[in-house]
Amino acid sequence: MGAVPTQFGLLTEVTLMRLSSNSLSSALPTQLGNLVKMASYFFLSSNSLSSAIPTQLGNLIKMVTY
Repeated sequence: MGAVPTQFGLLTEVTLMRLSSNSLSSALPTQLGNLVKMASYFFLSSNSLSSAIPTQLGNLIKMVTY
């Protein structure tokens, strides 16, 4: 059981984030919405997240697949 570190929101050149099958169980940090330069891919499948996806992830306008 784990959490996505809020520091991930400080990454500046992320093109792919694969967090699938990591036993994540807490809420996603809203700071992930800061990844506006994320090019295409954000994977979260096969986890046990405890809340809704933060609306801040709507800032990821370049995202093609999630």
